[in-house]
Amino acid sequence: EWLEYPIMLNAPGFGPFARDDFWSDSRHLGPDLGPKQVDRLSRYLRGGGFMFIEGNPWYLRKMVSNLRTALGGEGRLLRVPLDHPIYHSYYDFPGGFPGERRMRTDLSETSHDPWYYPDLATLYNSPYSGLWGVEWESELVAVFSPQQILGLAPPMINSAKLIGHEDVSREEMNTPWLRAATNIVVYALTRSGSVAEQRT
Repeated sequence: EWLEYPIMLNAPGFGPFARDDFWSDSRHLGPDLGPKQVDRLSRYLRGGGFMFIEGNPWYLRKMVSNLRTALGGEGRLLRVPLDHPIYHSYYDFPGGFPGERRMRTDLSETSHDPWYYPDLATLYNSPYSGLWGVEWESELVAVFSPQQILGLAPPMINSAKLIGHEDVSREEMNTPWLRAATNIVVYALTRSGSVAEQRT
């Protein structure tokens, strides 16, 4: 069944790897996948599937490790560049998704490991809060986001005009996140290698 899904959404509270102990603090640490789950994940990603993974730095770091294992270390992890189609697949986000900030230094240049991911202190305290992705055979097959796009949390950065004003509706506050989510889904459906049926 997995192999038929063009996109799967994952976060600490939901998705194919949601933990049963939802109310425990440990759910935020990410799932420990067994051999069967790793095999299923490997077949999904190699077969044209796409995963969007959201969570705190601890959850994301564990999921990076899980995907690295599933792909046998093939491919690489990278910061998704702002000119990538995921930022322009429907709505145009030339500066990144809502609330996203970029450091001038490319963190991935500080390591020779193609699966380099910032340590928790760097990721949690840095001004960079954007997307990281897994590239396999020159295609982006997974994206990691520390932002609350799926939870429709209003942008926390440069958001004074959205938050704290009675004349702004909840719908207006959610709009930037809904547009970002739209881009993610459209990209997953239209990207090269997707299992989605594409008609021209």
